[in-house]
Amino acid sequence: MPTVLAYGADYSDRELGPEELDAYDRQHPDEQISVLLRYIGYPDNPKCISCYPGAYQRHVDAGRTVLLVAQQGWHDAAEGYQGGQARARLALEDARRIGYPEDLPIFMASDRWLGPNPERGWPAIPLGTAMAYLDGAASVLGRERTGAYGFRDFVYPAQDGAHAWWLWLCGDEAGVRDGIQFYQWNGGTLSIGGVPADLNKVYVDLSNGGGFMSLSNQQQAALAAMADQYLPGEDGVRGAGRMVLWLNDRFTELSAQNAALTAAVQAMAGGATTDQLRQYIDEAVARHVQVTVEVAGKPGA
Repeated sequence: MPTVLAYGADYSDRELGPEELDAYDRQHPDEQISVLLRYIGYPDNPKCISCYPGAYQRHVDAGRTVLLVAQQGWHDAAEGYQGGQARARLALEDARRIGYPEDLPIFMASDRWLGPNPERGWPAIPLGTAMAYLDGAASVLGRERTGAYGFRDFVYPAQDGAHAWWLWLCGDEAGVRDGIQFYQWNGGTLSIGGVPADLNKVYVDLSNGGGFMSLSNQQQAALAAMADQYLPGEDGVRGAGRMVLWLNDRFTELSAQNAALTAAVQAMAGGATTDQLRQYIDEAVARHVQVTVEVAGKPGA
């Protein structure tokens, strides 16, 4: 079980003021709220922090970290890739309006188990559809900013498949495993200023500029530069990713050339077997690839 480093709260009835949170902290010195997880994307909805002009900055000025979550309803993850893109765009535009930093995450929510719920008349959400929802969001936000909130049937695959970097688990606390940064406690609710709120356990140090690990701002900048080179972004691929795709295209071309040459030489050679001809051509292609890479180097350099 990861070590709890801080406590957070999420709520939806209305926006709390810093003074209300301060009053709660004085009454609960062992569980002071230093992280707020707030809804974003729908500025006309009173559950969203953007519905309250200046609220985000007031919380930050009071010394609290605010992280954002995009959620419209129970079944957001059923909307797949295009739905993830659409909701991420709404969330990102709204986040920028309130001055939210570009290096902090936005969580995409699945506020239900993915399996069917006959009592509520809910059909199952296919796992592939739910992960595509995260992938769609990541195509807008960047994978390094994409968070996944939900039960373990959503968060575990998001972690295992690297569909999201930020992980916020709800449900059974026994399901918290290494790499999960937040857990929404299911043992009851808090009351802060008369507003029902969920208590969240925070397993990462957010005090050094908002990174997902205990890193300084300089270290986070270096990590972000590495991510820019090696991770896919909104423009498709970048950095080393372009090199990988270029090599893949070249080997695809060579494979096609190999097959064509084999057929042509087979037609002319008469006695030579196909296996003998393929071995000769494969050796020639290998020599060609080695020389090409050594001489040409990285494309676009």
